[in-house]
Amino acid sequence: MRWRNKSCHTGISAERMRHPAVIHWAAPALHRAKCSAPCSHMFTSFPKNGGTTARHAWLATLFLTLLVLLSIAVSYLVYRHLVRNEERQFEATLDNTADIRTAAVSAWVQERLGDTMVFAGGRFLGAALSNWRAHGAPDDAFKRQLREQLDAIKITYGYTEASILDRDGGMLVSTEDGPTPLDATAQQAMTRALASMHTEISSIHTPPSAPDAGRVVDIFSPILPARNNGEAISSVLFLRANADLPLDPFVHPMPLLNTSAEIFLVEIRDSRAVIASSNSEHGPLRFENPLPITAQQLEASARAPATHFLMHGNQGDVWVSAARKIHGTPWFLIAALDHDEISTNLRILAWSVGGIAAAFAVLLGLAGLSWLRKKQSDMRLDALQAATERQRLQRQYDYLSRYANDMIMLTDADGHILEANDKTSQLLGIERDALLRLRIEDLFPPSCRAMLRATLGKLRDEGTAVFELQQQRADGSALPVEVSARALALSGQTLIQMISRDISERKQARAALQESRDQLNGILASIQDVVWSFSPGMERLNYMNHSAENIYGYAPSDFERDPRLWLEVIHPQDRPRIDEALRGLDRAHPSWDMEFRIARRDGALRWVHCRSRLVCDAAGQPLRLDGVCTDITQRKSAEQQVQALAYYDNVTSLPNRTLFGDRLAQATHMALRSSKKVAVLFMDLDNFKHVNDSLGHQAGDQLLRAIGARLLQCVRGEDTVARLGGDEFVVVLPDIDRGEQAAAVADKILHIMAQPFMLQGQQVHATISIGISVFPDDSRDPSELLKHADAALYQAKSEGRNNCQFFTQELNRQIIRSVRVERQLRHAIDAGDLQLLYQPQVDSRSGKVIGAEALLRWRHQDRDVMSPAEFIPVAEERALIGIIGEWALREACLQSRRWQQDGLRPLPLSVNVSPLQFQQKGFAAFITRLLEETRIDPTCLELEITETAIMRRAPQVAELARNLRSAGVKINIDDFGTGYSSLSYLKQIPIDKIKIDRSFITHMLDNPDDEAITCAIISLARSLKLGVIAEGVESREQLERLREFGCHEVQGYYYSSAVSAETLRAFLASDKIFAEPVT
Repeated sequence: MRWRNKSCHTGISAERMRHPAVIHWAAPALHRAKCSAPCSHMFTSFPKNGGTTARHAWLATLFLTLLVLLSIAVSYLVYRHLVRNEERQFEATLDNTADIRTAAVSAWVQERLGDTMVFAGGRFLGAALSNWRAHGAPDDAFKRQLREQLDAIKITYGYTEASILDRDGGMLVSTEDGPTPLDATAQQAMTRALASMHTEISSIHTPPSAPDAGRVVDIFSPILPARNNGEAISSVLFLRANADLPLDPFVHPMPLLNTSAEIFLVEIRDSRAVIASSNSEHGPLRFENPLPITAQQLEASARAPATHFLMHGNQGDVWVSAARKIHGTPWFLIAALDHDEISTNLRILAWSVGGIAAAFAVLLGLAGLSWLRKKQSDMRLDALQAATERQRLQRQYDYLSRYANDMIMLTDADGHILEANDKTSQLLGIERDALLRLRIEDLFPPSCRAMLRATLGKLRDEGTAVFELQQQRADGSALPVEVSARALALSGQTLIQMISRDISERKQARAALQESRDQLNGILASIQDVVWSFSPGMERLNYMNHSAENIYGYAPSDFERDPRLWLEVIHPQDRPRIDEALRGLDRAHPSWDMEFRIARRDGALRWVHCRSRLVCDAAGQPLRLDGVCTDITQRKSAEQQVQALAYYDNVTSLPNRTLFGDRLAQATHMALRSSKKVAVLFMDLDNFKHVNDSLGHQAGDQLLRAIGARLLQCVRGEDTVARLGGDEFVVVLPDIDRGEQAAAVADKILHIMAQPFMLQGQQVHATISIGISVFPDDSRDPSELLKHADAALYQAKSEGRNNCQFFTQELNRQIIRSVRVERQLRHAIDAGDLQLLYQPQVDSRSGKVIGAEALLRWRHQDRDVMSPAEFIPVAEERALIGIIGEWALREACLQSRRWQQDGLRPLPLSVNVSPLQFQQKGFAAFITRLLEETRIDPTCLELEITETAIMRRAPQVAELARNLRSAGVKINIDDFGTGYSSLSYLKQIPIDKIKIDRSFITHMLDNPDDEAITCAIISLARSLKLGVIAEGVESREQLERLREFGCHEVQGYYYSSAVSAETLRAFLASDKIFAEPVT
């Protein structure tokens, strides 16, 4: 039994049980227990609130008094703050006024000084005056020119006079006809200018000689010589400006500055501050002149702009002042503000703040009085509502207690039952009167009473208790209940209220749930997959079966201690995918299915397939994340093996044709984007079959692996080396700039392949031929690019092997022609456009036809007949030679059968067999089957093979020839002497006849070498007891020479060209004797 600190789940809430109305339900029981009068609870009187009202009035008065005092204090602080702000604003206004007026006057002065410096420092005046001093007084024209220059200065810049003076003040040139002589003030300024060699400005003064001119300012600037050759300065530029007109705006009030400030321009004369100009000149001057301030005070204030001083006016008023120095002049600017202005403002401010504070205090008083009255009214209303609510709750509680679904009992401190509701009698099967005679322990079986007593003892100390026990019904059956007990203090006694709820169904459901959980745990324990459940944020593990230890190497307890471990064991390369998938889970996308790698505790990597689903509540809020992880390590290993078989060659482990095609497509795609080139090197071993035949396939595989390894040494890491099959290799060189780079790689490959290979303890030399095509120069299609490289490889082999060749347009044209011929040839096979012509073979001694050679012809749609030399190579290249060869053999045998059926004598027919056809497996079986189908004499069929074909596969040809010979078919060597010869095969291969090539017969009469070769071949055949026949005999002279050599079997145009089957039939039918050639 566990103690739980939780609320009682009954029809009456815990809040209701704490309500005082419960006392009223307990009152009758208490009456029976004490035999005293019951408590009166049906009517509630209003409490007497006179003392409370007086207390509230006293508190309101105290509160209002504090508010008034607080408002006075706040008003004073506000006043002091506003006074400080007003003073700071007053001083700032004064400083701003002084700074603005000083800046304006300084700007005017600097403009005048700048004008004078520019004019006096100009080359024109300096050169003119230097020339004046050097050559004496100038003529009138020159003086007029100087005066015009001065007039321009005077008029343009608003001066009243412009002159050039000598060092003594004498006038040299002036804009005025009668220039005003210099007074003492102007003379002092000129003296300072000559002494300092800088521009000087005079004090503001009125010239004594021209008092009507008003106040003026004189500016003097030494005129510099044109050349800096030590020449003394002898003249001065003199400019006079009206001081009233330009300076008045600066010292008079400005519309934008709302102030009554007094502005003075002051000069220090005899250590006194004399007013030179002010804004009071047109009205009464408010100060004495000189001003009541010393020169030292004036200069000190000008040096410290934040320093202010006081001046007393004529009326005894006080003015706060600030001084500024006008740079480049003897002037000071003083700005003064009447101190009464700030005093007046402060008095107005004080009255305003005081009035506001008084009004605020009055409002607070009225508000407090209103609040007090409303508070008294609310208290009366609350008392009435509380009494009404208590009566309503009492009635409601009496009803709920009597008809509640839970058992409710009230006992005294000793456990005697004082009261019980109807549900208690109903569930326990005990009448109410009988219940009231029992103790609470009597309702519980003996096995539970000790725990009950302990709980009730604890209840007296803590006040509440919630526990589960079994009560005993009247029939002795047990009733599981959840008890919520509470200790109540009432009229000095302790009562215990117990609310018991029937939890039989809950117990049954809990048992069923536990059984289901045990079954589920058993099932999950038997599953080899990891079954888990986390909180939505993966911060808490809800469940995980023990298969985790087999797959992860970690026990479920490890994940309980650190739930993030589930993510940490994921391979770093896979973790971003998993994090992204987890972040994307929501109600619209609740599941994900992924494969990833994990690191076990022992460091081993495992592949797992994880399926997970986010479970949400009805509102869409995530509840948990459930998932299953399956170990797929073995499946992934099998997939990797399958992939290796699908994309890699099992002999060399190089990429196979499929992967090569994908790499080539990627390389060409990237080359298009980067404007680069891609080279394809198609390679084929020149003598691989010889290695296979002589050393076996195991050695051949070893050679292929060695070649693959050497090729990898010749290329970069981003290049691809692939084996397409057999002895064909291909290299893809992406991201190159020129085809020459491919040629360099090809040369490297040829060089490294020239070194011998060690196979089974033997040195083996294996040369290689390379064909090269370049993207996009040769083609933009990857498949066409490979075909072009194959064509270049074919060209390399034709050039003698062991070299590399680039694909060219000529090769392209040959390919196009071959493709066209192939297409037409396939159509010709299907349409029956192929035919056999027969050239008679004649015995020159008797003139009789002793045989014929079947010659294949093609009735081409654009030409009458096409020679085999033109389309047989294409047929061999395009794998059509097998079909054509079988058709030719079958047609020749059928034609021989027709002639025999016509009663003609059997005639041997010789048919040319392609080397490719002769090398096919089952060729001997095909000939045997063909002879059986056509039912002709095997001696009537002679097969002609070239000498080159014999040399390439001499052992196989020998075996095939013996098989055919045993079947009765004869073997002839065609074009003898033109290929790579080895006379030993004449002994190894059962040959019946040698045919002398037409190239020797044609030039035999005029070329001694051809004649000697022809004679040697005839002699060799006679010595080996082989038949010999000459083809291409076209003249009687050739025939006679052959007779001399002992060769009597011939064929050629001398007797007859190739004729149709009908024509040859006519020859045989007439038993024609060839004495002369047939035309």
